Amino acid sequence: MAAGLAVGLVAPTAAGAAGAHQSAAAISAAIAAKLGGGPVKVMPNGGAMMPACRAPLEVGWLASTNAGFRTASVSCPSPTWTIYAGVRTEQDVTTLVATRAIRAGGAIDASDTAMRRVPAGTLHGAALQPARLSEGLRARGAIAAGRPILRSMTDLQVVVQSGQQIALRVREGGLVISAQGVALQNGSVGDVIEVENAASHHRLRADVVRQLPAASGVYAVVSDDAAN
Repeated sequence: MAAGLAVGLVAPTAAGAAGAHQSAAAISAAIAAKLGGGPVKVMPNGGAMMPACRAPLEVGWLASTNAGFRTASVSCPSPTWTIYAGVRTEQDVTTLVATRAIRAGGAIDASDTAMRRVPAGTLHGAALQPARLSEGLRARGAIAAGRPILRSMTDLQVVVQSGQQIALRVREGGLVISAQGVALQNGSVGDVIEVENAASHHRLRADVVRQLPAASGVYAVVSDDAAN
């Protein structure tokens, strides 16, 4: 769990002795410890108005109905003072992460990815789903090791356009029937789009793929690498 200190309202209950002030880092550490050790970012001068505490800081929580925002009370027993701080919390999410650096144009597959837990705030877009790894994906740009992989980082953005002529493959067990077709919708690899058989003019739904999978179904093939 990660947390960011959003606001700080100072509410001392008694004046302390003049001298050193309580450090923001100590207040931050006390809140982090209460959260189980997650990192905490403190506003500048977060504790500068409070005298240095001569005893361990005590952290409590005010009631909250917002799972992503809590208010912490940080108290010092000697000298006596209390501050209140808004804390934004983030739940970790499990997502696909690069286990090694992937060069621009490099293949993205199961050999260089893994499902790992990361702070939700590190995802700035739609995450790539593991099922997509079988579709011959390539990186649009370099992806650093440890980075969550988003759809926008891949060539899933390359689409078949509505009205474009496409190769259709219908697989039924070991039998494969080939035909020419026309895409009736835009789609990226992995999408299901409506297509029309160019000869019969029948409309049907087809999975957009680069390579023909072993599973039975109707496929719109958008690369020259398709298996027969």
